[in-house]
Order: sequence, then C-alpha cells, then structure tokens
Amino acid sequence: MECGTRKLDQIEADPALLKYLCPKLSIQPLLENAIYHGMEGMYEDGEITIRIYDRDGDIGIDVADNGPGMTQETIDHIMHNKVISSKRGSGIGVRNVNERIQLIYGEDYGVTITSELDEGTTATITIPKMEETDDAR
Repeated sequence: MECGTRKLDQIEADPALLKYLCPKLSIQPLLENAIYHGMEGMYEDGEITIRIYDRDGDIGIDVADNGPGMTQETIDHIMHNKVISSKRGSGIGVRNVNERIQLIYGEDYGVTITSELDEGTTATITIPKMEETDDAR
C-alpha cells in the first residue's frame, strides 16, 4: 500500500490466528501514528510492517516503523500523562486503545511501545485468543 512515497511494506499474519477476535479500531490508531510520526521526514526509505503472531499463547500485533524513534521519556509521557494537545500529538489514540483492551480483557493485556532513536518504533497490542463463541471475561 502506498502512502505518498511511504509504503506499508509488509503485513505478516499467522493464518491460525485469523479466527480470533480483535477489538474494532485497535490497529488503526497505531498505524496512523506510524504514518504520521514514524514516517515524518522520511521519503523513499520509510517502511511500516504489521505482524500478527502467537505471543506466549496470546496474540501479539506489532505495528513497526523504521522512523526516527523516540526516547523512553517520550514513551512514558505517551502512555501515562494526561492529554495535552501539541504539534507532536497527545498520545490519546494509543492510550485509548490500551485502556479499551484492558477494560475488555484485564490488565495483563494492552499496548506496549518499544523504540530506539534513529532505528524506529514498535507498538505491540497483546490480546487473548478469543473466538466469537467464547464467553466474555
């Protein structure tokens, strides 16, 4: 998928996991962040990868970019501070996804962010394997 000169390089999904549920609009805010923030200032070399895989019996969904990355201080601000509007974004989308997942599945699940300056950022959603017929927790 082309996004201007940026591209969604890969979508990797374990076919065995496609039968499980994922809360609506969970991946979209993370992908949007990868496009707007991870690809900022990048042109032909910008890449975004989505990966869905078994993560110790649960489902892991990574949205990774090879953008400028961010410091641990910035990650902590995004995940824990109150919303402040800014040019760089408020982090509300990531926090909303995290809080929604934790409300649905419990505090063992949610969003984590790992990043390295000049290497990129990966936002990971962890959710349990639940089929439509499973009882809600």
